[in-house]
Amino acid sequence: MPRPIALVAGGTRGIGLATGLAFAKRGMDVVLTHRWASVDDAEIFAAFDAAELPRPQIFEADIADDDATDTLLDHIGRPVDVFVPNVCVAARGDGNFHARTLRQSLAYSAWPMLRYVEAMAQKFGEVPRHIIATSSDGHEHFYPGYDYVAASKALLEGLCVELAARFPQSRVNAVRARQVDTHSFREMFPADSREHIASFSEFDLDAADVAQAIVALTDPAFAGITGQTIVIDRGATHMDNLVCVAPRLLGMPAPWESIPSLSEAPAGRLWVDAGVAPAHGRFDVVTLAELEGKTIPSQVVLGIDWDAVSLDSLERVAHAMVDILQTAQTQGHLVHHALQIDRGTSPGIELSHTLARYWNAWRVSLDTRVNFVATAPNSDPTPIVDGLFGGAFDNVHGHRFVWENR
Repeated sequence: MPRPIALVAGGTRGIGLATGLAFAKRGMDVVLTHRWASVDDAEIFAAFDAAELPRPQIFEADIADDDATDTLLDHIGRPVDVFVPNVCVAARGDGNFHARTLRQSLAYSAWPMLRYVEAMAQKFGEVPRHIIATSSDGHEHFYPGYDYVAASKALLEGLCVELAARFPQSRVNAVRARQVDTHSFREMFPADSREHIASFSEFDLDAADVAQAIVALTDPAFAGITGQTIVIDRGATHMDNLVCVAPRLLGMPAPWESIPSLSEAPAGRLWVDAGVAPAHGRFDVVTLAELEGKTIPSQVVLGIDWDAVSLDSLERVAHAMVDILQTAQTQGHLVHHALQIDRGTSPGIELSHTLARYWNAWRVSLDTRVNFVATAPNSDPTPIVDGLFGGAFDNVHGHRFVWENR
């Protein structure tokens, strides 16, 4: 039986190369594409050889050229299991808008995701099981010169939502990372940019961090995740403001640096049942009423059925996650993973998420991963709990996953 194929477009350096290596470690046949011979094949083979992995197939293919796309798929010759569109070809903005430059950027950095998927559907009769685009936060923040890349990434994330609806048999997501030190970053931004970013090294990511999340999204544990953008930033987004950033730049402590030293919480998994309970027995399960006096372990889940929460108890339930984390702190412990499962609808959801994010940023910062999962009434969220606790998304903080039964 042939091994599954991972096709990484723009895969010969940076995040693309790291992703190819990561899929090879998963036992997949890896196909990497590039344009204009950007990296010598021998250099890429050396990276795979050093990791004792099978060498990839490498093709020069202009991702915006339909004929080149068809030729590439002819060479591959069989259905692709994972497709990662990682190409980003865009001019640096100059403060003026040029429609021709925008069209070129979109043609190379966003639209090919749709073109490749349609071409694979036509040639092989099926689309990849997983489509994972690489994005950035440029369309939600301002970076000088990043105009056209930001526009392309915005469209790319929008296309992920469209493709997820069009191809329900596939899982289509985007992975959005902050500034990763790659060749493309150094081409886009001034030479001293990395020096400024180094002032906040605790938020820094490398290509392997992003690749780890991309590969993790193909795991069965995340089969209910599609049409979403996963933000990988080690919690930086929640502190990306002048009040937090300015003190560090001025040589003073950042607000989160006054956190007391805590030891690692004892190993274990605690599930606090507020209407949503685990589907298997690998957790120590207690209710909110039974939480008092309980030792908080390193991994905690709070499962809330908001449709069953009365107005009288809304405030109590809304700050339940904060209570759990604060209890762990009073015990001198640091929770490694805290996950809130939300079922139903309520204003209390936003209240709860905001309280948990603020408390985590202020008291624990980067050392505790607090994330949220929205789940449908009849779905079993325990697979994603196992997946998130497995470490694949250790760089994801304060994120909201939407779990769907498909």
